[in-house]
Amino acid sequence: MLNHGWPGSFVEFLGVIGPLTNPRAHGLDPATAFHVVVPSIPGFGFSQPLAPGFEVGRVGQAYLQLMGMLGYDRCLVQGGDFGSTITLAMGTMAPDHIIGVHTNFLLTIPPQDPTFLTSLDERDRAKLQLLARFNAELSGYSMVQSTRPQTISYGLTDSPVGQLAWIVERFKDWTGAKDAPEEVVDRDQMLTNAMIYWLTASAASSAQLYYESADGMRMAMSGVAPPPVTVPVGVASYAHDIALPIPQPRREGGHQDRALGGVRPGWPLPRHGTTGRVRDGPTDLRRDRHPRLDRPRSPGVTLAAGLVPAAPSGKP
Repeated sequence: MLNHGWPGSFVEFLGVIGPLTNPRAHGLDPATAFHVVVPSIPGFGFSQPLAPGFEVGRVGQAYLQLMGMLGYDRCLVQGGDFGSTITLAMGTMAPDHIIGVHTNFLLTIPPQDPTFLTSLDERDRAKLQLLARFNAELSGYSMVQSTRPQTISYGLTDSPVGQLAWIVERFKDWTGAKDAPEEVVDRDQMLTNAMIYWLTASAASSAQLYYESADGMRMAMSGVAPPPVTVPVGVASYAHDIALPIPQPRREGGHQDRALGGVRPGWPLPRHGTTGRVRDGPTDLRRDRHPRLDRPRSPGVTLAAGLVPAAPSGKP
């Protein structure tokens, strides 16, 4: 399962579906073929809007139910941005069903302990400064959507230019682009992604996830430790992520630093094309950690664009 965040969609995974489902056609080992499920977060694009109280944990529960409905008892899960939070929640909630998780965005809040802070090396102090810059300069969108998602949505729904600017600015901030995001992100795919939000008028319903998950984010920023993830965890961090792990993860699994890209590593780059990043992370977790995993005989892809959330009082 590949999980997007905001302002993403299933579009960001189109470039990696082929190598994952048909690796032979891409010069990869055919034994590493997967069935791939790419859900849309409730309220994003073509997926039905969120029910009240539908925060990231309940999205994870709904995804687990979705996999069961599709006939999968165990799976690997990957995600970035909000998809990372959903992915880690799934690993926490269902360790018997989640073989391993891989994330390309891991937010770690260092303890407010002077001894710990002084023990950081130069590299980790630079990561801390990166997080501080995000909080001070780049997190305005998050604050607005966490507190007034309905208010901002009127302007975004009324103006295609406003919706495009609201999304494209994130790609500029998160990819290391100097002047324009299309320097490092394919323009057509970026426009396709923005059009999904515009045509479905999902500015408000997608921003609602920030509002519903705000309490959890405030707890994380205050240093409250989340429940432990007991399944294998793989982390890839990229040079222009809005935050980098501090210190680097040391859980079972692995960590990889990347020179290119930001929180959307699955997107094709204008000058580089789609890279071989799908070779890392989940493929390695399956081969190295679970050698007896039964491989599907006929890999394929499911785009779950119409996920319907359950009522708040019911099961996911």
